[in-house]
Amino acid sequence: MITGLAGAPIWSEDLNHLLPFYTMDWKRLKDAGVEFVEDPTDYGNLTIATLKDPEGNLVQLFQSSGAA
Repeated sequence: MITGLAGAPIWSEDLNHLLPFYTMDWKRLKDAGVEFVEDPTDYGNLTIATLKDPEGNLVQLFQSSGAA
């Protein structure tokens, strides 16, 4: 049984194109016009935000707020 996932591969023809995108925090991404499907939402011990990267991949960013 899969109980969690900490990462996933993202494919790109040009890694340098995506590198700046993935090194910005949430506010900077939003201010830069990144489309968020879901703004950061608190789910108890986990905050999740869902966005689209420059190539249309859906990405979820998450932050744990402590042990479950």
